Amino acid sequence: LTEMVMGKKFENKKAILVGLNYPGTRFPLRGCINDVYQMKKTLINKYEYTDVIVYTDADITIKKNILEVLDELIDSKSKNM
Repeated sequence: LTEMVMGKKFENKKAILVGLNYPGTRFPLRGCINDVYQMKKTLINKYEYTDVIVYTDADITIKKNILEVLDELIDSKSKNM
């Protein structure tokens, strides 16, 4: 699949999704993790994303992980140009 967005081709669509319920806090949420996995399915099945990474409360160093993944995405994009 190749898509044109603002005159640029995009063959591999990638996404990073974060779903946090904040368990054990004063104001925990419900359903955020379920939502993020449903969004992942939608991105892959409907919009043909090729790489979707999900982070949840279970990821201890979430900020560090997200920054590392963003660096990898930027590096892989630079190599393909």
